[in-house]
Amino acid sequence: MASCRGLGVWFGCLLVACGGGGGGDVRPDVVGDVSSDVAGDAEVGSEVSTSLAPYVRPHIGTGGRGWYAGNSFVGAALPFGLVQAGPQTRLGDDPPMPWHHCSGYHHDDDQVTAFAHTHFHGTGIPELGSVGFMAMAGGAEALPETGLPWSHYDRDEESARPGYYAMTLSDLGARVELTATERAAVWRVTPTAGADRVTFVVDADSTIVLGDVLDGGIEVQPEAGTIEAWDKVQNEFSRPFGGFRTFVVARTDAPVLAHGQDARRAWLTVQAPGGQPVELRVGVSFVSAAGARANLDAEVGLADFQTVLDRAEQRWSDQLDFIHCDGMTDTQRTVLATSAYHTFLMPTLWSDADGTWLGFDDALHTDAATPRYTSFSLWDTYRTVHPLLVLIEPDRQRDFVRSLIGMADEGGWLPKWPTANGYSNIMIGAPADIVIADTWLKGVRDFDVERALGHIEHMAENAVPPEVNYEGRAGVELYNALGYVPLDDGPGESVSSTLEMAIADAADANLAEALGKVELAARFRTRSESWKNLYDPETGVFRPRLSDGSWLANFDVHATAVQGQAFTEGNALQYAFLVPQDVTGLAELSGGAEELVRKLQEFFEPAVDEQAELRATTAEDFYWLTHFPRYYWHGNEPDIHAAWMFSELGRPDLTAAWVRWIMDTHYGDGPDGIPGNDDSGTLGAWYLFAALGLYPNAGSTEYWLGAPAFSRCELRLGGGETLVVEADAAALADGPARVLVDGQPLDGFVLDHDAIAHGATLRFEGPPTTP
Repeated sequence: MASCRGLGVWFGCLLVACGGGGGGDVRPDVVGDVSSDVAGDAEVGSEVSTSLAPYVRPHIGTGGRGWYAGNSFVGAALPFGLVQAGPQTRLGDDPPMPWHHCSGYHHDDDQVTAFAHTHFHGTGIPELGSVGFMAMAGGAEALPETGLPWSHYDRDEESARPGYYAMTLSDLGARVELTATERAAVWRVTPTAGADRVTFVVDADSTIVLGDVLDGGIEVQPEAGTIEAWDKVQNEFSRPFGGFRTFVVARTDAPVLAHGQDARRAWLTVQAPGGQPVELRVGVSFVSAAGARANLDAEVGLADFQTVLDRAEQRWSDQLDFIHCDGMTDTQRTVLATSAYHTFLMPTLWSDADGTWLGFDDALHTDAATPRYTSFSLWDTYRTVHPLLVLIEPDRQRDFVRSLIGMADEGGWLPKWPTANGYSNIMIGAPADIVIADTWLKGVRDFDVERALGHIEHMAENAVPPEVNYEGRAGVELYNALGYVPLDDGPGESVSSTLEMAIADAADANLAEALGKVELAARFRTRSESWKNLYDPETGVFRPRLSDGSWLANFDVHATAVQGQAFTEGNALQYAFLVPQDVTGLAELSGGAEELVRKLQEFFEPAVDEQAELRATTAEDFYWLTHFPRYYWHGNEPDIHAAWMFSELGRPDLTAAWVRWIMDTHYGDGPDGIPGNDDSGTLGAWYLFAALGLYPNAGSTEYWLGAPAFSRCELRLGGGETLVVEADAAALADGPARVLVDGQPLDGFVLDHDAIAHGATLRFEGPPTTP
């Protein structure tokens, strides 16, 4: 989820007054059951597929409101593709509510206002979604005076599966089907009432909610059957750097009967003999119109819709054929499959097919061998997504790291939430450090680690100059001088920033040590203990401190996003355990391991009733923007590791119990099946790790062990090896008494990456049964 830093007025004032978060638990008033939306699309037969692709339900996470909205993307895309083609919708005639239309679509809606070819998945603020398209049966005489025609639609006539999306436009007399390549999309439009013409409309002034179109242009070329358009748009992520340009080229082979253009809108009316389908091919580029044409030629060419769809479905089938588990219920299989699917939607390609991209220095760069990616939700994804990719897609993760280093080469600083070719100023800390360190420490090393470490050190020692309009490590000079970010003399979010920078410093120390940089490692290691400077023994949590060293008075551990913005999207209780790099040290300050276990239990136990009360609540939108959990909150990232800490404290049984509660309570197969923003697959990847019974301590080589959710799982690793995870009945029921690695007992319940990097068998055994 995005923090108040960098948000628009609509969002920021609400956060300051009421708090905010990355998501929340399921909301009870979501309309309908999406099983009818998508179960038929998968056409799951009696023979179980080896790939999870047939079990994916893209509508999971499209419901909820406020902090409780999943904001899942619904449409056609390939894994990590530049193009994510899908609808933008609203309920009734009112404008869409921004906080639950960040991907353009919401499950409760009944009208579609546009289709666009770029979207985010699972974010808490909107971006992309510009240059709107629409299709309609008949000619242009029914066009509105400005903008795009809109239509009602029936969810029972929607279809969604990986690589495919379809919707019937009841007011426009057409059924739209979409499929995609990495940088292009193909439409298939069928008149539903036997019309013999279809009109395609493109509007360069159309964009997703809260977006501002700053400039643009459009040209229709009837003799070639093309419409070319571009715009420059800024939205909540891209405002700090002034927005970016999107170029689209749409091309049809159908005979053109009529065409037109006014201002930044154009249309083509084409023949659809006997009501037969007509197709439209669309190329997209963030470089130029020529780039969009070249992307379309390279990835689609003259291929028809069915050919492109077949390729897309095969790509997803291969992509989702990496994990197999025995003993799953239908719901568990659906949740596992969709979690995996969501994990592979972001980051997204930024470079064209020829390897050209627009850099953070606003210059063109070309590297045909290494693609450039962008849209990294790093504050979220460093915890789960990138550690998962290290295991199963190391080459892709290498390219992601190369992209982050390249951004720093071009812009001077490592990013926190890079969007397009700019710094968004969203979120806190130094999450890129953690991703880079985690990747290298776990053996993915085909990138310039010395250059990366140079960028890490540069941002850890220096404030970003004001002319860059990027905060970098916000408050870093005070953090380095005082050992914490003070509440009264810093950039805000003081406690959260201190804790996140300490996690990054621990990761940086691990990396520097591995590289033999003794002095640098010692400096980072010392700073990684800065969290201790905010630990208040009186309250047992991290407390805001002023620049003179005094504590904030009148401190409330349950208050969220108030008290001078000490916490980012959470309260002191939800940040009380954000020391994954030093659980032993936190236990010592807490009074010992048993005392920290007790505090963790007191953090989780009230959450059971709290979540039940939330699910039983029916309220208007504003409620869901101002009310969120006070205890464990799985819909936001700072505490999603907390259940796993029990294992390091010697209580893997409690890890197993609470992880299972989270899986069963916070995930489901309906539109409310993600507990808040998925944050670019972060919560999806969490579920995958939970299914396996292990969880990464990001920035290190450690995994915490709980208990797997199923009796046996096989995970295909990036090198072709297999990680086998087995559990006996006692371990599934009560948690493990011991874990064996290739038959050898593990000492404790913390596992090193080397033990599984090249394949292994983990066996979880529960306590012996009493006769």
